[in-house]
Amino acid sequence: MSRFLSVVSVLAPLALAAHAVVAGTVAHADPVPPNPMGPAVPAIADIDADGVPDVVFSDYLLGGGVSVFLGKPGGGLRPAVHYATGGQADYVAITDLDHDGTLDLAVTNFASSDVSILLGHGDGTFAPAVNYATDFAPGALVAADFDHDGNLDLATSNQAPSWSLLRGHGDGTFAPAVTISTAGGVGSGSADVADFDGDGNLDLLRGNYVNSTIQIYRGHGDGTFAAPVTFDSGASTAWYGMARDVTGDGKPDILFSNLVDATVSVLPNRGDGTFSPAVAYPTGGLLPQCFDVADVDGDGKPDLVVANGGTSSIAVLHGHGDGTFDPPAAVYPSGGLVPLSTPALADFNGDGKLDVVIGNTLTGNITLRDGNGDGTFGPAVDYPA
Repeated sequence: MSRFLSVVSVLAPLALAAHAVVAGTVAHADPVPPNPMGPAVPAIADIDADGVPDVVFSDYLLGGGVSVFLGKPGGGLRPAVHYATGGQADYVAITDLDHDGTLDLAVTNFASSDVSILLGHGDGTFAPAVNYATDFAPGALVAADFDHDGNLDLATSNQAPSWSLLRGHGDGTFAPAVTISTAGGVGSGSADVADFDGDGNLDLLRGNYVNSTIQIYRGHGDGTFAAPVTFDSGASTAWYGMARDVTGDGKPDILFSNLVDATVSVLPNRGDGTFSPAVAYPTGGLLPQCFDVADVDGDGKPDLVVANGGTSSIAVLHGHGDGTFDPPAAVYPSGGLVPLSTPALADFNGDGKLDVVIGNTLTGNITLRDGNGDGTFGPAVDYPA
């Protein structure tokens, strides 16, 4: 299941409708009516080219689509504009898929087993979605040039279990998906991409929360991948993960939240694609679903900002720059109910300090807190999604 549905299923039964979508078919017209529940995974970029960060949230529950919040100069967000995708939109990537200099959206749709492509107009609006079929129930999504042809490709981590690789043509269209076996990895909560072994080719990272393993698929540079190398996550549930350099050596390390253990695990990269054993850090709450990594206190060292879904809170763990982190220094109410979305960090008000925005999936709103520059955040401001 999707990492959001797995938590929600404890609270309310949801029906999933999986159906095939012919590659290249146009989805719904845009915009669409607001979704009363479901802001899930955010992505941040300046999509209208005004120098102010904007944020796009997937609308996971009760339908699908994405909500686009354009940033206002001086801080705050404009009202959401909604665009339809396939069923139960999950992950969002913002990037230029057609080489026109404007930002586009790629969105995985968990229930309809496809990816929606919404080409951007450069002013913060988007064309109607075009859907491309994937294997069953895609969740996490990464966009990268896996075959060195200069065009961005897409890889989705599916519950099938599998990967789906869609090679980009460079004009915003994609070849039919190719399925890559996950070889024992069951229950994907997240995925990321990085060159873990320093060979110049991009590799794939996948976390499997059912058997609590982490897998790396080393890229050959031609859009194909080696069989996965599997690592122990060091906890009982490898839920949400990413590749970031938190040790300051220029090499991507692995970080994963552990849902049941209420920790975040750090696996430092040795530089050859192998990793030191996981070290777990408590997150100051229950059910830490997601997190982000950034320097929120201005000391030049990456910190952790964690969403604790079980306690509806956001926690800050200050980093030392060597891959270690302090206990949670501050815990803030999220502004909504479990489950929370991934916290996303950007300077929305232009004061040079990172702010945090998070979606409250069950209450149908997002919360923005301005950063104080020392790792603390100001009062919550809520926006309907």
